[in-house]
Amino acid sequence: MRLSATIPLAVLACAKAALAAEDIAKGDTAIDIHEDLAAVPIESLFEVHEVIVTLTEEFKPSPRYEAEHKALLKRMSKSHGKWDTTHPRARLLDALHGYVRYRERQTAELDKWRRMYKNTSSSQKMVLEHAVGYTKKMDTIASLIEQNHVLCQQIVDGALEFYGVERDEMMRYIEAKEKENKAAERVSVSQALKHYVRDWTVSGLRERDAAFPCIIQSLEQYFPDRSQGDVKVLLPGAGVGRLGHEVAALGGLEVTTNEWSMYMNLAYRFLEKHPRVGSNNVHPFIDGWSHHASTADMFRGVAFPDRPVNASAVVLVEGDFTTAFKGQNDHFDALVTHFFIDTARNLMSYFETIHGLLRKGGIWVNLGPLLYGTGPYVQLSLDEIIAVVNAMGFEFVDAPESCGELTFADEKVRGREAVYGFNERALVKNAYNAQSWVMRKNVLLIASRGRKVSRSAISSFYIQINHPTEVTLRLKRLSVPSSESAVYLPSANMGILSTLSTGAMAGLHGYILVLEMFLWTSPRGRKAFNLTAEFAEKTKALAANQGLYNGFLAAGLVWGLVHPDAGFAKQLRLFFLSCIAVAGSYGAATANRKILFIQAIPAALSLAAVSLDL
Repeated sequence: MRLSATIPLAVLACAKAALAAEDIAKGDTAIDIHEDLAAVPIESLFEVHEVIVTLTEEFKPSPRYEAEHKALLKRMSKSHGKWDTTHPRARLLDALHGYVRYRERQTAELDKWRRMYKNTSSSQKMVLEHAVGYTKKMDTIASLIEQNHVLCQQIVDGALEFYGVERDEMMRYIEAKEKENKAAERVSVSQALKHYVRDWTVSGLRERDAAFPCIIQSLEQYFPDRSQGDVKVLLPGAGVGRLGHEVAALGGLEVTTNEWSMYMNLAYRFLEKHPRVGSNNVHPFIDGWSHHASTADMFRGVAFPDRPVNASAVVLVEGDFTTAFKGQNDHFDALVTHFFIDTARNLMSYFETIHGLLRKGGIWVNLGPLLYGTGPYVQLSLDEIIAVVNAMGFEFVDAPESCGELTFADEKVRGREAVYGFNERALVKNAYNAQSWVMRKNVLLIASRGRKVSRSAISSFYIQINHPTEVTLRLKRLSVPSSESAVYLPSANMGILSTLSTGAMAGLHGYILVLEMFLWTSPRGRKAFNLTAEFAEKTKALAANQGLYNGFLAAGLVWGLVHPDAGFAKQLRLFFLSCIAVAGSYGAATANRKILFIQAIPAALSLAAVSLDL
């Protein structure tokens, strides 16, 4: 806490106050205050100290925040990765370009409207100027653009400090871009400023109240005990960050947010540096002339933030959601997607990333529309999304009633109207029937430890993992298509079996590599392959090539064992095991039947284990 005080001193002559009032009432306003004070006895004088106290709460960055900041600066270095337009530093400089040139880009747009106004006739101009002062309206907008420009330059100043970028470097980058006739981005800057309204002002409360309670109550429902403070929550597509802070306010949660847009990230970093309530002001609606009930609504300024911004409560990880968390598989207890999944270029990559990052039993909370952007690889309807995520190992669980009415009678997806328009006074409403759900990752089935069970009615225990420290057994009755043929259900040990079998196949082919490349002509190699010394000598070059192939297979399987992305790792295992199964079958048919039992059958069994591993 920091205390600042301003103490103006006023020396008042209270004994003379009544006399002064009487003189004024008589019209005698020529009062010599010094003479009057001199006439007052000294014991009648006293001091009144007016103290104005301003309390400012300073939040010390957490170790987790500082560690991520250090990692971010490393990623921002030009020497980190390939330098191109997608490099984090290039995207940062592009965003800075947009904020630096806010005034120029907005003024150019305003000048276009000034030119359009000239197309009206003289008589029409006369009416417009007399009735509403149309030229003055445009002049006022120019003045408000200047005020917003001041805010944008403050955002730039804070960003240069936070990201460790010299102003000279930024200006050289901007000048180079403008020499290439590449103008600063205008819309993205305006959108970032408007997001201040939705996230951090009283004006945005109605929009937040249509979406946030569903998410907050879902987390409260599935994580009722947060006393240990170790529940990890990730929110990708965080924008300027309000939802992440609302989640953190629940307490007992380690909250991480993620955002790709550097325009949003710069706006959020400014909030971290200027967290005091009402300390900033923006005129967010001056760049759009439509749907205003009054010109005053268009001109109005909005103060932000409406609550203190505690930077230590939330850690923002900047970058692409699908790559920013490599190596953190099975890390998060909950993942919240709010107006996010339809932004994907590849929706399946989002689903795979969500599945990979969640712990087994972890909760995925979603709320938002299905408004796909430009050039998406996949565009799924809601029922298709339900089918896909079910196939990927998610189970729908109950969502709070605050998430809306059930969209389908036989599913647990809910829908409710959610406005996303920034301006609550506008004459237009941009709203969605936002769909929400709560899913749990990987409910593990255990049925009689792999013994045969009836297919028509399977009663089994399942492990429900609400949190790594809370495991409960419940009885669940499964409805399965009616065929009386016996089936086997995968056990909870399938993951271990998959890993061990893959490791064994990798070890086997590593051993074959050694035999074929280095021991082919030795007694041990000849014995292993039942070779004569003469034949071994003649075929050692061919054997070495075959050894390289087996080494390639072994390396591929090891890659599948150690890769941090669970989905990709599984694909690697399936591919290389399939290669072994095919090669082993061909070798058994054309060379030696023993290869069937050494390679083909073990590879097929390992393939089955990997396929059944949830």
